[in-house]
Amino acid sequence: MNKIRTILVDDEPRGLTSLQKLLQMNCEEVEVISCCGSAMEANEKIAQLHPQLVFLDIAMPETNGLELLRNLPTINFEIIFVTAHNNFMTQAFSFQRRRLFT
Repeated sequence: MNKIRTILVDDEPRGLTSLQKLLQMNCEEVEVISCCGSAMEANEKIAQLHPQLVFLDIAMPETNGLELLRNLPTINFEIIFVTAHNNFMTQAFSFQRRRLFT
């Protein structure tokens, strides 16, 4: 079985650990190739590792998840937004809709 090469991005270490454990227990087809604690680190890892899927926290200090995506030259991976902040949900849906229809 081909595994889905995945990067997790969250500025909260407990969030990263929890998500990684949930994926290990429930999604054997997902291979976590990197866990990033910031958008800057994620930018580097995305360029180096070419993931197929990124779990992306939106609310992060300095550069948030949506800004990270806007600054990437290309987005050739799927995105699952993870956030505890309801106000970011609309922005995430808007970003996905623009991506799908452009």
